Amino acid sequence: GTAALERYPGVGPVEDRVDDWLEPCIAVVTVSGTIVQGPVPPGSLVANNQQQQVVDAAKLVADLRMMMDDNLVRAVVVRVNSPGGSALASDSIRRELQRLKTLGKTVVVSMGDVAAGGAYYIASAANAVVAQPGTVT
Repeated sequence: GTAALERYPGVGPVEDRVDDWLEPCIAVVTVSGTIVQGPVPPGSLVANNQQQQVVDAAKLVADLRMMMDDNLVRAVVVRVNSPGGSALASDSIRRELQRLKTLGKTVVVSMGDVAAGGAYYIASAANAVVAQPGTVT
């Protein structure tokens, strides 16, 4: 059978107690490849080129929104290695990074070999940007 929680003082739902065991963390997300608005449709030129990576902005935005709601995520590091892509998709990612900052979460962009176009624009929302001398922007 089940026992009523009222009978046991100090015992609450598991969800209320799990947060006490967890530590604050830094989330790491990757923006690697051409930035597109949503999933790449099968049969498209991008889908047929197995060598080309793409960034699904809709999925990344959903992931960033989950981080907004997670009180344990204190900062987000965005690792960027992208030639850019869709302006609309890049703007939607940038807006979510700005919202993270508004909520008090630190946003750091780490640039890889390339951070051009929309990827560079995404980086402009960060509290700090780290790049190498050879990074193409």
